Amino acid sequence: MSDLRMLKLTNNSLEGTIPESVSNLTRLISLDVDINRLTGMLPETLGEISTLEILDIAINQFDSTLPPSLTRLSRLTFINLYKSGVDQVYFPTICEELLPKPTIKQLWLECDDLKAEDV
Repeated sequence: MSDLRMLKLTNNSLEGTIPESVSNLTRLISLDVDINRLTGMLPETLGEISTLEILDIAINQFDSTLPPSLTRLSRLTFINLYKSGVDQVYFPTICEELLPKPTIKQLWLECDDLKAEDV
């Protein structure tokens, strides 16, 4: 499993949390767990997957914050947080910490009351 490059578990009715052991997938490029019922905190160990380029956690029920370790992902190009459970109050911080990275090409968020001055 350590050679796994893409993990796509979209729309599988998964419940529970993403385990800390996800960091054992040291060559993972894409982690796509959208459209499930995942909860809890995202593991801090996500920041240890230095090859990660795509993180799609949309349409889940995660707790309201992202692990600070995501800022260490120098190859990250796409992040989808649409209806992920990430608190909209946290969106300006996400933009401040992740968007200055030259590799980020797409950041998908959902927020009804996000204002231009928040970004």
